[in-house]
Amino acid sequence: MLPDQGLAEQVIDVRGIPPSHRHPVIFQLFNRLEVGEGFQLVADHDPRPLRYQFDVRYGSRCKWTYLERGPHMWRVRIVRTAEQVEPAYSSIDFSFGDGLGHHSGSVWDLAEQETWMSRSAAIEDSKQ
Repeated sequence: MLPDQGLAEQVIDVRGIPPSHRHPVIFQLFNRLEVGEGFQLVADHDPRPLRYQFDVRYGSRCKWTYLERGPHMWRVRIVRTAEQVEPAYSSIDFSFGDGLGHHSGSVWDLAEQETWMSRSAAIEDSKQ
């Protein structure tokens, strides 16, 4: 719950987490939140790329508030504002053409990406 409701808010300091694992950990934490719950994120850089990912994944179902802006530490409050619903799209198609009818591309499936991230986290947990 939010601090102004009288309950402590969890603080997640990702500075000690390897960079490749930070976003998956943060998304897993956010996905476990109930409406109205949130946490503070502490990072060693402006988490603007993460903000863009939150905007794409959750849109208005998430509130993002900067509490501190560098230069050595950034602190952000992230709150779930609504129930999770299915994303507006489940994949993004990146296609390129050379003007001669030759195309190449790839599809990034969000569901597959989340499955991969969950499996990666489970593997990392088993290594510890």
